[in-house]
Amino acid sequence: MKDLLCDTQYVNVSGKRLDIDELKTKHKPPPRAPASPLKRTFDRATAKVSDGFVVTGFSPEHLTQAQIEHELKIDLIKARNKAQRHEQSPKFERVPDLWNEERYMLTAKPKRVRVKPYELADAAQICAQLAIKGGWKCVVVDELMKA
Repeated sequence: MKDLLCDTQYVNVSGKRLDIDELKTKHKPPPRAPASPLKRTFDRATAKVSDGFVVTGFSPEHLTQAQIEHELKIDLIKARNKAQRHEQSPKFERVPDLWNEERYMLTAKPKRVRVKPYELADAAQICAQLAIKGGWKCVVVDELMKA
């Protein structure tokens, strides 16, 4: 079987026989020169490139919406527990604690003030100051890094 593949001959459109070994050597790309160690001054694995700056925090609307949802959840659980009292094997749910804004801000994910990241850190700082004046809480400026 191996001999058959070696003896296979190819022809072009005109019917003229082609020598494959000759074509391979004729169209072989030139060898690449090895990279000089002096030319490369940084390591790509450890190099970090900034992708911009984002401003995140909790808006007043976000906090009031979360508080309303929390109070609705408490009311729903209380109503379920009240309905369970009349059954033979009641399974009561634990009623969550009252609304605590600080605890919520520790556990919830903050929202971006602006979806598109800022290119300059100064612009992000100005945006953060304006957000604080607008009532945002826990405002933070983070730098996005490209890997």
